[in-house]
Amino acid sequence: MNHIPAKNFSKANRTAIDLVVIHTAECGETSKAAENVAGYFAGSHAPQASAHYTVDNDSITQSVLEKDIAWHAGPVNGISIGVEHAGYAKQTAAEWNDDYSRAMLARSAELVGDICRRYSIPIRWLTAEDLARGERRGICGHVDVTKGLKSGTHWDPGPNFPVDSYLAMVAGHAGETPPEHHIELEPGEGDFVEVECNGEIWMVAPHYIAPVTIGGALDLARKNGCELPSVDLVEAIWRAADLKLTPLPQRHDGTIAGMAAAYAGQEERIRAQIGGRKYRLLDGTHKTVAQKNGKIGIVGWFYPDGRKIQEFFAGHSLGWGDGSQGCRLVYRKGSR
Repeated sequence: MNHIPAKNFSKANRTAIDLVVIHTAECGETSKAAENVAGYFAGSHAPQASAHYTVDNDSITQSVLEKDIAWHAGPVNGISIGVEHAGYAKQTAAEWNDDYSRAMLARSAELVGDICRRYSIPIRWLTAEDLARGERRGICGHVDVTKGLKSGTHWDPGPNFPVDSYLAMVAGHAGETPPEHHIELEPGEGDFVEVECNGEIWMVAPHYIAPVTIGGALDLARKNGCELPSVDLVEAIWRAADLKLTPLPQRHDGTIAGMAAAYAGQEERIRAQIGGRKYRLLDGTHKTVAQKNGKIGIVGWFYPDGRKIQEFFAGHSLGWGDGSQGCRLVYRKGSR
C-alpha cells in the first residue's frame, strides 16, 4: 500500500470507528488513479478535502491515517473512514461490472472488510433514512450523508453502485460466514435431466443443494463426481426447466445475520410455490455457483420472464455464502 500524506486533515488519536463512507473520485479508470488522487490531496493546490484511502484496479493509496480525521463527508468525518474509488457517480450498472471495476471493488472490499473486522463495524448499508434516524454504525455512500444529514450536494457513488454484491465481498473478507445447511428438494419423479448446451449433452440434477458457500459448492461437486456448470449451461438449464419459480425475496439489512434471517424460510417458501406439482427440472430459486474462464463465481437467479438478476460475478472469496446461492450438480453425459 502506498502512503502519500494529504495536506488537509485533522490530527486526532481515534481508537473507535463507526462508519465507512464510500466515494467515487470522479476521475478516469486508470492504473494510476489512486496515486493521482492522493497526489491531488497532497499537492500545493490541494482542495479543502481528503480521504483515508483511494482504490483503483491494482493498488490502494493511503492519504490519512485511520487515527486521524479526513475531510470527506462533513458531519460524519469524526466517526468515519472515507474510501475513494476511481470512476464516476454517473456510471451505469454495466460500467460498474467491467473488468476494471470488478478488480477495484474486490480490492476495496478486502480493505473495507479488514476495517470492519478491526473496528467491529456491522456490515450493512445505511441509507439516508437510517442516517437521518441517528444510525451511524455500518457502511454508506456519500450520497446518503448528503440526503440524510442535509450536507452538501454530493451524490456519489451513484445509483448503480452494486451495493449487494459489494457488501457480500466485504463480509467474506471480514471473516463473517452464514450458517450453512443444505436444502435438498425432491423432484416429482425422475433423476438427472438431459440438457443440451453448445453441442454437448449434460446431465443436470433436478434441483439445487442450498444454501452453500462458493467453496462448499466446489467440494460438493467433486464429492459427487460432478462439476460446476458453466455460465452458458446455467442459462440452458433455465430455458430447459419445466418449473420456473419466482425468485425469493432478499430484503435484509446487509449483515450476515440479517441475510441468514431473510433466507431462513427458503425451503418452506419453495415448497409453497411448488404446491405439490410434479416437475423434472426446477429453476429460479437460487443464484448458481458456476465457472467461467477458470474462475468460480455466482450467476443467474432469473425472473420468470428470463431477465437475469445476477450477471456472473467472481469477486467473492471461496468462503462466501449469503443464503441465496445454491449448487447445481452437473456432469457430461457418458463421463461416469
